[in-house]
Amino acid sequence: MDAALATGSSMAFEIGGKSYQMSPLTFADFGAFEAWLRSCRIKEALASLPDDSEMGLRVATIRELADAPISTSAVLAAMGESFSGIGYVVYLSLRHKQPTLTYEEVCGLITTDNVAEIQAMMLAQSGNATEQEASGDAGDPKATPMVIGA
Repeated sequence: MDAALATGSSMAFEIGGKSYQMSPLTFADFGAFEAWLRSCRIKEALASLPDDSEMGLRVATIRELADAPISTSAVLAAMGESFSGIGYVVYLSLRHKQPTLTYEEVCGLITTDNVAEIQAMMLAQSGNATEQEASGDAGDPKATPMVIGA
């Protein structure tokens, strides 16, 4: 296992001349993502109901989705299946070292030009091999930050 992963170290990267630190996701982060995913599903379901739906139908829809279990595999799949899911995962990772950064700001950093590189860093943070891991730089605070979009 990579030393950065074993110690929970963060990985540095740079976008637009600004440096950021991506931290490994915690169980609390996975729980926050699950809650976010559940709220997205509820919003989508309510938006699909006719405007004149009875309040009882709306409440039943909310209860059904709020009580429905979301499997770990569904959570993990949702993390990479949508732009908003990718943005939220990156936000959860960045908020550990940059607590004032908002979800909206993080989504503003991610573009179609850099999303693949950012996803690769997230995979590296979860233990999958990348060029940083292969070079031994992962988590080294003295290592040159990976420049995204360069």
